[in-house]
Amino acid sequence: MRWAEAVLLLLPVLHRCDSAKEPAAQREDPQPAPAVIAPPPDPTRIEAITVPNDLPAYVLRGERAHRLTTVFVPGMCVHPEGYVMSFAHAAAAHGQLVGVQGDVACAPGSPFRRWSYDLEAMDRRIDAALRAAGIEPRTITLIGYSQGAERAEKLMARFPEKYVSGVLIASPVAPSPALLGRARSIVLMAGTFDGAFATMRDAAGRLQRAKVPAAFFALPNARHGQMGDHPDPSIREALDFIDP
Repeated sequence: MRWAEAVLLLLPVLHRCDSAKEPAAQREDPQPAPAVIAPPPDPTRIEAITVPNDLPAYVLRGERAHRLTTVFVPGMCVHPEGYVMSFAHAAAAHGQLVGVQGDVACAPGSPFRRWSYDLEAMDRRIDAALRAAGIEPRTITLIGYSQGAERAEKLMARFPEKYVSGVLIASPVAPSPALLGRARSIVLMAGTFDGAFATMRDAAGRLQRAKVPAAFFALPNARHGQMGDHPDPSIREALDFIDP
């Protein structure tokens, strides 16, 4: 075989060798998959806590610990936990919340409770629930629904230096400037299908005319005892007024 023919036969081999020596930067290597970063844990959580010599309370731990302390006072013959869950993120954005249970059973052996008219006992039970939760507030905002709103209004009138603001939802009585005249701020609410809607709306106007910082917000498409289509945004609007 002549040398020229030998060179021609070797050219494909030489070309493959040159390709193997191609710089890595010129090759299209597959890129590694991006790392999956888990979202941070949700700081909002609800804990059932034992209150010595009393019923359990339900504590909502918030994103802003100790900025605002709120106590939820449910209405007659309902349980507080479901309500707290419905607006948990709204309340947590402002601080911590404790949901308490009424002091009178609605029926023998019933898990549902209502409120007596003993305000001093109610105040002591709220203090005990807050202590059990490890919360020591200087002032408290009350959120009350139905009978709980009526009781919350009376607590604010009896202990105005302690219960300084409130969100009163669908109270069976019209909130009064005479009782709430020392409040820092008041929000009145009711469902758009609630019989208390006009009463609460008009009471907000009377509070405003009495120079009490007050506002009225509706719970869309809610009947009495319900929280409406958007409970979390609705309560967020109310608490933004209380705690801007």
